[in-house]
Amino acid sequence: MNRTFSNNKVLVAIAAVGSALVSIMPASAQQLDMGVKPPNFSVVIWNHTNAYRQANGLPKLERDFDLGQAAQKYAEFLASTNTLGHNADGLDPGVRIAAEGFQACYWSENVYEQWSSPTLVPWRTAAAGAMAFWRNSSGHAANMKNAKAKRMGVGVAAWKHGNQSYYKVVQVFGDDCRASTKSKNLGKKP
Repeated sequence: MNRTFSNNKVLVAIAAVGSALVSIMPASAQQLDMGVKPPNFSVVIWNHTNAYRQANGLPKLERDFDLGQAAQKYAEFLASTNTLGHNADGLDPGVRIAAEGFQACYWSENVYEQWSSPTLVPWRTAAAGAMAFWRNSSGHAANMKNAKAKRMGVGVAAWKHGNQSYYKVVQVFGDDCRASTKSKNLGKKP
């Protein structure tokens, strides 16, 4: 999904989702240990995406804390509720990234899921699966190769629902309107 905005003023109002999330989670759902911390998984996706971009003559994307937060929260939502899509939480991806403080002139999002039964596949298998899926899908590949994208955030979560174990991986790409006029701390929240 791609969106380009000419107006960089976005008003965002988000209701607390925590209590609603608890009420829609099945009793048999549980968060899983991926065998790696989500930031490490995210770095692998970020590195592979940048290698893909460079192979296609594009510059590397910078990691962005705000986009990473939006991606991680959405991956956790998708995994805990076992849903998929760009609007599974009822929100537009642009609203989610604006809620984290990212003032987007451009954004796009890739979402991936991998399930196995009964145990979770190794995290590197899931990372390779996400990259292969995105590279082989014209819309997802276009998001990774879009020259408007300057920054990226990645989120990953793993949950078990019944006898199925799921990874949900989210990439969020963007260009921050504020970054063109002043430097932004990309690795850490100030």
